[in-house]
Amino acid sequence: RFAVAAVLAGSFSLPQAVGSFIWVALGGIAVGVVFTALVAWLSARTIAHAGHDADEQILVTLLIPFGVYLLADHLGCSGILAAAAAGITMSFMNVWPWQATTRLRRTAVWDTLRQATNGSVFVLLGEQLPALIAAVPRTLQRPAPQAALQLGLWIVAIVLALVALRFVWVWVAMQLVRLHNPDGAEPPVASGWRMVLVMALAGVRGAVTLAGVFTLPLALADGSAFPARDLSILLAAGVIVLSLVLAAVALPIALRGHPLPAEPSGQPARAAALLAAAQAAVRAVEAEQAGLSAGPADARRFEHAVRRVLEPYRQRIARHALGAVVPEGSGVNEIERGLRLLALRAERDEIRANGSEHGLDDTQLRSMVSELDHQEARYVE
Repeated sequence: RFAVAAVLAGSFSLPQAVGSFIWVALGGIAVGVVFTALVAWLSARTIAHAGHDADEQILVTLLIPFGVYLLADHLGCSGILAAAAAGITMSFMNVWPWQATTRLRRTAVWDTLRQATNGSVFVLLGEQLPALIAAVPRTLQRPAPQAALQLGLWIVAIVLALVALRFVWVWVAMQLVRLHNPDGAEPPVASGWRMVLVMALAGVRGAVTLAGVFTLPLALADGSAFPARDLSILLAAGVIVLSLVLAAVALPIALRGHPLPAEPSGQPARAAALLAAAQAAVRAVEAEQAGLSAGPADARRFEHAVRRVLEPYRQRIARHALGAVVPEGSGVNEIERGLRLLALRAERDEIRANGSEHGLDDTQLRSMVSELDHQEARYVE
């Protein structure tokens, strides 16, 4: 940003740049956090008073990044940092009183949007690449072979500099972990020069690099072309391709024969969380049952429903008390999982094939199939 400002203005002041940098960075982050928190609070109030609409809530999450970007840019802050801070804030805030189906739909929408936007950046690059390559000799004012060689050397130098920077960064981070470890134990990840090199090589460039270089202005204040814009895009593209190739070739070699730490299974934490969730479910249902004030007939039906609802939770609590927590994907769990998937798929096939014969219209059929899909997703993931 400051390099572009210096080119556009023709001058550069270090003290002014430092002050502007603090405002641009911290201001952008603050705008993203505050704006997103305010929208989330307003959204929660709207849902409480006017009801829940999944489409509107998902649309709000899609518009927030644009809103914070424009606001931060208007205030002279970093719109990119504001949008990033907004995304992080959305992921950490629990003020969205959404239904489960809304969360599922939001995840699907955002995953699709993420794939589309990441791909669109490379499509834009592909459209511009032939013209950019053809302009290299003119930009560097050299014959084509010499210009290509110089461009290649610059790309290699940038990639090596990035690898060296990451190498130093990771090594320093590991030393800090050791210093702050009270018992002097090794960090939770494998250490040593070889693993530091692996982590340095794994820092592949991508869509963010291209998105950044595409923000360079097309022209100066007098209307002339921005200097070396095409060259900057070519350098960014070359760094991306070379870092991908370098990681694909060098990482298997660097990791060959290197012992890696075992991945924690997370089973104890998962079992503890499931036990706590089951106990909370039992308490909630029993509290509802204790507050029942219906007649005898309703009370009997209610008690029968309570037994059916609580049976799976009580079984889970009993298994945990006996220490019979079965790891995921083993023994009876895997057999039961396969049978449940088989049953759910048979249900869905029957509804799809003969739903209309049972009197279901298209909307009802789609709703029932969606419910079965959600149940199946629990056992597939």
